[in-house]
Amino acid sequence: MASNGISIEGMDRLEARLQRIGRLEKAQTQLKASISDIGAKSQAKAPYRTGRLKHSMHTTYVYNSGTVEYTAPYAYFVDEGTRYMAGRHYLKPAFYEERQKFISNIRKDLLT
Repeated sequence: MASNGISIEGMDRLEARLQRIGRLEKAQTQLKASISDIGAKSQAKAPYRTGRLKHSMHTTYVYNSGTVEYTAPYAYFVDEGTRYMAGRHYLKPAFYEERQKFISNIRKDLLT
């Protein structure tokens, strides 16, 4: 089955640094909140005809990585487009909006 999603993985170097200064739990909490926010924002931006696309969204968070995934068979084509139709982007804009918020919140947590 085809799926369309964005994964946030890694954080290995950041994780090691946060572990040293005792802020890893705050960063993990922030990552989990960001994954949920990306899911909610992308779901709000997703085109709606039958509701299948919006309802196929799943978020997953495991330790230091998260995934927002749409499992409708046509999710990728709606988001990216085809040679016959332009993409109706819903996932990447949500990711880019949340990325700046995530970075600023991590910086704020590190400085406090």
